[in-house]
Amino acid sequence: MSKSFRLLIISIVSLSFFLNIYSEDYLIKTRNRVKGIKIENVIPEYKGKSKVLSGYEVLYDDSGRVILEKNYDENDILWEKSYIYENNKKNIIKFCKKLLKENSNDTILEICEDKKDNIVEIKFEKMKDGDILQTVFVIREKSKCENFFLNPSLEIEKKYVTVLDENGNVIEEMEIINDIPMEKIRYQKKDFNLYIKKYDKDDLLKEEYIKEFTIDNRLRKQIYKKYSFSQNVVEMKEIFYNNMCLKEEEKWYDSTGKIYRKYMFEYNFNDKGDWDLEYKYLIDNKNKKLESLVKREIKYK
Repeated sequence: MSKSFRLLIISIVSLSFFLNIYSEDYLIKTRNRVKGIKIENVIPEYKGKSKVLSGYEVLYDDSGRVILEKNYDENDILWEKSYIYENNKKNIIKFCKKLLKENSNDTILEICEDKKDNIVEIKFEKMKDGDILQTVFVIREKSKCENFFLNPSLEIEKKYVTVLDENGNVIEEMEIINDIPMEKIRYQKKDFNLYIKKYDKDDLLKEEYIKEFTIDNRLRKQIYKKYSFSQNVVEMKEIFYNNMCLKEEEKWYDSTGKIYRKYMFEYNFNDKGDWDLEYKYLIDNKNKKLESLVKREIKYK
């Protein structure tokens, strides 16, 4: 596997921890380093004017880590979170000693005694009022990376485990709750394709993504499949990308393989070469109707 392709997989995995691997991650990708991005989903025509359905705003630190997230609708801020990161080894050890003195439950003992030498970062997730919502310990070993998510009482809520092969490539992720793997995501690369399969706690396949890349590792096509309990495909989407890795065309299929919806996409670009408007058109009998609009405001470094 090429170095650039390995970096691509690692970037996808890093999103899955704190965003969602199946989200539209291209919405936050840019050609330049940025301080922040604001994204708004808009209905183009609603009672004679455009209407904001939802909005998302994110700010980054100098290392590219998320330090603020905000979600809102037309009228209100629905939630707002800030993030503080600690990766100084001395401060991590000091924090662990404090936790062991104040709280010695099994999870704290495992993290701060058994695994303390492998802690590379602690992430504090805060709500707008300053209260800590979650504390996340990031622990890295040769063959895996573990993220422990602790609630405000420092009790474990869940754990994400990333499994690596002997070359450091990601091959599996697991969400573990009460020591039970609730979801698994498995990765496999064949030629220029990346297969991402999501399984439930009974190891039944729920969703599958097939990402097809060009020889220079640009995303060309993506296929999404959703499976029933009986492991039949009940929904499928094909997404085609242009040479800038932006959506160009999207086709939706039913369980019989028949196309029932088709979209086309167009973009407007700012003077930095990043898109700031995405137009989504519904194609029906060769007619093109604007269905939705995504607006991006980008703050550059």
